[in-house]
This record gives sequence, structure tokens and C-alpha cells, in this order.
Amino acid sequence: MAKTTAKGTAVLSIDVAPSPADVGTEVTITARVVCDPPCELTGDTLQIRDADGTALATLAFTEFDEETETSVGSVSVRVPDTVGGFAWTAVLEAFAADDLEFDAVTAPVSITVKAHTTKINVWGAPTAIGLGEQFGLKVGVKCTCSCSLAGQPFTIHDETGAERAAGTLGDGTWPRTDALYFAEPELTAPASAVLGNHTWSVRFPAEALKVPHAASTTEFGVTFVPAPEHVVTVEAVDSKNQTPLVGAIVSMHPYRAVTDERGIAELRVPKGGYTLFVSARKYVSDSASVEVTGDLRTQAHLAVEVRPERL
Repeated sequence: MAKTTAKGTAVLSIDVAPSPADVGTEVTITARVVCDPPCELTGDTLQIRDADGTALATLAFTEFDEETETSVGSVSVRVPDTVGGFAWTAVLEAFAADDLEFDAVTAPVSITVKAHTTKINVWGAPTAIGLGEQFGLKVGVKCTCSCSLAGQPFTIHDETGAERAAGTLGDGTWPRTDALYFAEPELTAPASAVLGNHTWSVRFPAEALKVPHAASTTEFGVTFVPAPEHVVTVEAVDSKNQTPLVGAIVSMHPYRAVTDERGIAELRVPKGGYTLFVSARKYVSDSASVEVTGDLRTQAHLAVEVRPERL
């Protein structure tokens, strides 16, 4: 009489991380098998196959969790270079263990591939922009996978959606950043607009890149004020040594500037009354009321701040 071999059952489960994955990157596929009666599959393998049945990778079981009686293994696989969803299959062929036979078992492997994410930063716009004035700012764009974005186009739009400027990212990245490609576009404020705060935006279409990237948009604020009529020149000096203070902040709300290596800052403002405020690190701030009726030049004498521990 032929010997009858006892049959066991195996349950296969699959995890994929990360999910979704960026196009062109790798995912880690982890397989877990629980047998009944329990058996250890350390050293055994299964295959990862695509929808056509083509083998993409071989996964080896490398661990056995005695508490849960689970065999575990993982493998890294490069995802397709196309955005979308993909239905793969994990196939564990029939096997024998401890005088038991186990039928082949399969489990779905769901792969979701997304375009690379892009993020926009905008900084350096003037705090106040006169109607009809030219002004500059900085636009930086980064791919979360640190892809090169050199030479890629972007556009700047006002709150109506009208394009106000267009530019391309430079070949270099902003200092001490990871792949933040940037440009310094010049814009012109509208000659006639409602004074006050406005919301403009930067759009990065990401259409020209070989690897699929998601387009991105970010908003930034601009403040329009009457066209400037006069120049206010402020010289910040140390009141004791009469030396220039570099990097002092000079403000006549909503106008703001920073002193240069000579301790001098210039603000272009309309005529009117202002509070001139000058501050510098480690110095006592200085303020004064000024009436601007023409070009004005003034000095601000700042004293070193005396802290209690220095007394």
C-alpha cells in the first residue's frame, strides 16, 4: 500500500514599505509565513513576480520568530519608472517539511508609484513695495529625492492668476541646503493697485523633467504702498567709539533695511510722518519721530546694552 503523506497548510502575508513609493526608488517587500503544524522556513525562498509572471526578485527567509512561529524574510525591489498602481504576486512553491507536504501559496503584492514631490520656498521680498517699483526676491525649489532641478522653469502670478514674471532655476544650490535650486527673479509692482497686503504665488510645472515630478504651487505675501518720493539715509554708529554698526536693522514702518559695511541703510519712502527705529544685536535700540518732506540724512547713536551680569 502506498504511503500517504500528511498535508500541512501555510498562510503567506506581504507588507510593502514605503507605500506609495517615489518613481525610480526601491521598496522593501517583507514576507511572513505561518504553517500549521508549525514549521521553520529559514533558508527557503519565494519569488516576486509581475503581472505577466516574470520573476522580479527572490526573497529569502532569514528569521524565525519562535513566539509567533512565523518565518520572516525581506527583499528590496526597484519600482517601475511609471506612475500608477501595479499588481505583483508573491509565490511560495510547494514544499515539504517534517514529513509534511505544503501546497504552493500566493499573496498579492500591491505597489503604488507616485511622482517625486517638489517643494517651493520664497524669501527675500521687500517688506514694502512702492507702486510701479521694481523689486527682487528669491525662489527655491527642492525635490524630496534631491533630484537636480537646474534649468527648470517657474512662473510668478498675482492674485488674479495673471503671470507677473517667469524664470528658470540656476545650476547651483542655496548654500548649506540639500538640493535647493534657486533663482533671483526681478519683478515690477503694478503701477496702480489697491494698497496693502496681497497674495501672489509661484508655480513650478515640473513638466520637462525626465523622471516624473509633481507640479507644485506656493503662496507668498507682498505689501504695496504709495510710490516712494524721497530717500532717507540712516547711519548707525556706536555712541562710544563712533564706529559704524554693520547689520543694524532700520525700520520706518512698513519700510525696512539693513546697514551695510559703512553702517548705512537707505529707505525710499513717500512723504509723511514716521517713527524711525534702529536696532542692533547687543545694543540698546534707538527710536525717533521724523517728518519726511524731502530727502533726509540722519544718524542713530546706539549704546552698548549693559546686562545685569556685567554690572
